[in-house]
Amino acid sequence: MAGYIKVEVKKLETKQINTQVNAEVFEEFQKKCRERNLQMCTVIETFARQYSKNRYKLAEEDILKWKNDLGKTSTLSTPINKEVYNQFKDEVKA
Repeated sequence: MAGYIKVEVKKLETKQINTQVNAEVFEEFQKKCRERNLQMCTVIETFARQYSKNRYKLAEEDILKWKNDLGKTSTLSTPINKEVYNQFKDEVKA
């Protein structure tokens, strides 16, 4: 006799990230995620979580270089955990 297990799942609230990213960087990111069998939203959320908790550092000169890059862009649009999104947004604004 087959049975089933009923599990109650609490769905986490998410927030959509929509941003323009250098097209070449975006393609490399997609490729790497596929190679490692990871969803892009999982990688982005993990980065945002670590960055918000000061566990990941970015070099200031790299940020300025990428910020000023006027090359072809692609749109990165992915949902992440709303709490992580808000923490990340607050950290980036600081």
